[in-house]
Amino acid sequence: MIFEKRTRKRSFRCILFAPVLILVVFIRNFFLIIADVESIALSSQSSNEEMKEPCALLFFGLVKEFQSIILPSIERSILESNRNCDVFLHTYNLTQTPINPRSSEAKALTLDVSEAYLLTNNDEQIMLEPLSSFHSQRDDILNHTKVNYHRGWGDCCVSHENMIKQWHSIQQVWNLMKSYERRLMSNKFDGTDKKIGSQHLHYYTQVGLFRSDVYYLSPINIFDSNAATGNFAKHGGYNDRFFYGNYKNAEIWASKRFDFVSTFEEKYMKTFNSTKKGKDGYHSETYLKCLLDYYDVPVEQQNICVLRVRSGPRIKVTDCKDLDQFNSWKKTVTYIPLRSTDYEPIA
Repeated sequence: MIFEKRTRKRSFRCILFAPVLILVVFIRNFFLIIADVESIALSSQSSNEEMKEPCALLFFGLVKEFQSIILPSIERSILESNRNCDVFLHTYNLTQTPINPRSSEAKALTLDVSEAYLLTNNDEQIMLEPLSSFHSQRDDILNHTKVNYHRGWGDCCVSHENMIKQWHSIQQVWNLMKSYERRLMSNKFDGTDKKIGSQHLHYYTQVGLFRSDVYYLSPINIFDSNAATGNFAKHGGYNDRFFYGNYKNAEIWASKRFDFVSTFEEKYMKTFNSTKKGKDGYHSETYLKCLLDYYDVPVEQQNICVLRVRSGPRIKVTDCKDLDQFNSWKKTVTYIPLRSTDYEPIA
């Protein structure tokens, strides 16, 4: 009998306590939901604020297979994530693709450079430069540096010259952006805004630089890092196919290569030695790492995949083998929305 009374008392207490417990849980969950909503709102606000910041997307190099293959990947992976950015492009005004046996491009194919205007049709934001202009500006530095061309690239000097052409294209698209930027600032920061303009040496806050002859598999938001490049195809240095970050770091990546030649030769360059392994001479990825390390650029290597495209078209589907997500031919092909008849993969 005593045991039954105690049991009834405990049951009665449980009955009284249950609504209180439910109320406590409800209140706790309510505040958790409110906190999540506020967090999402703040995240969205931050994202929106980023999207309002002036930004620029700079494309450099050739426009091989541009309309059919490259441009759709740029629109999906870069433009979609950076809708408010101004777009600039520099390319060489060629009618045929260059021959480069090292890249399995043994014959020249027709090149429609007018496809560049599909990316931007603003004449102030695009430059089609004849090769004669490149040679008039860069033959001195080309002849100087090719004495120490990287032997691992084979005989001199097709690959070395292509590297210098890439440097020039990057420099030119940066200069193109700078000219446009100066006009923006002169128009925007006048009258009541003149003081604001004087406090800013540049208009854009974030800048991305991208090759115009590669296939982009991964979405890229140029606001997610102050200095980022790909975590693949580093070859002892830094990936040289794209870069994005704040203005200061992007400026170093884009506009300091030619100025760095003397410093590189004095402090960093390894001369060729047939008995030793290593990246001798002017090797693109290691040169870039020396440059960015010299200026203390805090590079973040992101798991972003881009694939080189050769004329034909052919896509080098094993380019991102250093990344787990793309470390096999089968894994990579699933990310390429093309029919098998539209490209010839290169192992």
